[in-house]
Amino acid sequence: MPTVRHWLTHWQQHGDVTDAPRSGRPPVTTEYQRAAIVHSSECDPFASAPAIRLQLGLDVSDDTIRRVLDEAGLPARSAANKRRYTADERLARLSFARGYLDKGEAWWSRVLFSDESNFYGIGHGRHVIVRRPAGHRLDPKYTWHRVAHPPQCGVWACFSAAGPGFAKAFHGALTGVDLLRILAENLIASASELCIGDGGWWLLHDNAPTFTGDVVQTWLFNHGIQLLAFPPYSPDLNPIENLWAQVHKPVAQRHPRTPEQVADAFCAEWPHVTADRCRALALSMHERCEAVIASDGNATRF
Repeated sequence: MPTVRHWLTHWQQHGDVTDAPRSGRPPVTTEYQRAAIVHSSECDPFASAPAIRLQLGLDVSDDTIRRVLDEAGLPARSAANKRRYTADERLARLSFARGYLDKGEAWWSRVLFSDESNFYGIGHGRHVIVRRPAGHRLDPKYTWHRVAHPPQCGVWACFSAAGPGFAKAFHGALTGVDLLRILAENLIASASELCIGDGGWWLLHDNAPTFTGDVVQTWLFNHGIQLLAFPPYSPDLNPIENLWAQVHKPVAQRHPRTPEQVADAFCAEWPHVTADRCRALALSMHERCEAVIASDGNATRF
């Protein structure tokens, strides 16, 4: 594969720099120089326009570099923030996906998806939209005042293809005893409420240390609850993550100012999750498994 040094040597050997400015650095006037810019970006997709300009020694503006890359189909985009999986983690994800790929809709309808998440009140968030007149960017009226420790609460919830199950808000760090109490009060009751108990049902939950601790695992075993062999670091394989995303925004829009108000806001919004939405997410598991297999165990779009 040609290197950046190769391109620079070519310019010198083939006279492509005869029109260079007095600085002695070549402008972007030839196809070889354009190809060098594109090649440099392909070798390091995170290289900025100034970095490419300095690396190639071009006497052009950064906007010119950006224009060349845009025309080559390499526009600047926000990079996806995904985990770099180890070989063992990818293998575990592939094992799950292949093992459950052939399960049909009727089977996935008997799975209870559960997880915990944190919800926040006023003062949390990085990108906030405001409508303001010109010249008032720093006016306190239009400035978002982010606080170091915004009010928050934790939430455990579950759902199935039949609809949302019970949810429980909690404050502070979640211990194994806390989770055990939440599960004892809400897990089996949710399965019964959603009518997935006849003929047996399965629980999908992530591998958080609190959940995998002895106290919780013993309780699950003693109550005959069947667990799916969920791989670690796989939010794309637990569709409840999509429900969290759906509820986070309306909770924040209520601008709760205390942890108790955050919990109240969640409890007010969780019932708005529809059965149709839950069914669509539960039955997306086949497609999620296909995506993991297609990516060889790496991150997917879910």
